[in-house]
Amino acid sequence: METQEQPSIPKVLIVDDEPQNLRLVGEILRRAEIGFILALNGQEALDAVVTEKPDLILLDVMMPQIDGFEVCARLKKDPQTAEIPVIFLSAATSPAEVVSGFTAGAVDYIKKPFVREELMARVHTHLRLSATQRQLDAESKAKADLLARLAHDIKNPSGAIKGLTNFILEELKGCQHENLEEILSMTRLIQDSADGMSDLVVGILDEARSHSSSTQHTVTETIQVAEVIEYLLHLNHLSAKEKEIHIEFANNAPAKVAISRRILVEMFDNLLNNAIKYSAEGTTIHIHLSPSQFFESGMRFEVIDQAPTINETLRKGLFTAFVRGDSRHTHEPSHGVGLSIVQRLVQMHSGKVGVEASERGEGNRFYIELPTPACH
Repeated sequence: METQEQPSIPKVLIVDDEPQNLRLVGEILRRAEIGFILALNGQEALDAVVTEKPDLILLDVMMPQIDGFEVCARLKKDPQTAEIPVIFLSAATSPAEVVSGFTAGAVDYIKKPFVREELMARVHTHLRLSATQRQLDAESKAKADLLARLAHDIKNPSGAIKGLTNFILEELKGCQHENLEEILSMTRLIQDSADGMSDLVVGILDEARSHSSSTQHTVTETIQVAEVIEYLLHLNHLSAKEKEIHIEFANNAPAKVAISRRILVEMFDNLLNNAIKYSAEGTTIHIHLSPSQFFESGMRFEVIDQAPTINETLRKGLFTAFVRGDSRHTHEPSHGVGLSIVQRLVQMHSGKVGVEASERGEGNRFYIELPTPACH
């Protein structure tokens, strides 16, 4: 028979140099069926935190040797104890003292003598918040671990593809064949796709490491936007050729952006790939790179397709997950998540994304606008 795991009882560390205060608070917690640990001074509190790992600390301010402010400050400096919430208990609650408490890292402040109901309301609130934060941290770590495992699973086959295409390209040197240029072009596309897959893996692993170490990932280099577009034109050449679609690129803004190249590729490739997928055979797709229409300093990337014009109602929800466009010109599967990913990435970088009806007649104008305040 399976046994259900019993929920753990929360544990509160009570710190006060007055034994009667410890007994009073301890009895209140006992009646509420909350576990507790007692400490008579600051050093006992610091030792108990290491051994007992409480979920919450009720900390007196005025204590000999190490006062409550110093105890709290030391706890917040240690990564092992920094996340434990601290509530100060004090008879003195001047504005300066309250500010000192919050500056030291406390989450709340209760004046002595306290009302039992108020104390328990604050305790329950911060225990719930602490439990929720731990759950979110655990889920975030689990997702980062999953991404890392998936990235490692992709890494080996992508490396094999790169190695094989390099071998094929070397073998084809000097060969005579009526379709040699086309074969070389397709092989280079495979090579570029493998390179893109490798870049994706590196990006995922970097982000997973960034999340697990609680450090903010920053982009220190600027990306030439036109170079990314030229790369994507080359990458999508074969799929466009299969539908006899011509792509024209007009570069009217030598823009740079301070964004990860992988993210920029993902943003733009979704729009270009959709344009090829949904446009009719034998049509022309126009790509424009121009100054921003929304931002004083920024760039605008446009993809103008010749797909069925999206009606106004559908346009409003098109960037929501699982909403799909008109697929009358494509037999490829679509899950309707690509544009929602684009919107999330653009919003993360304070940009704008949208779609308008093309003034050319049938077709749609998809655009991404990104501010470029840090670029020169």
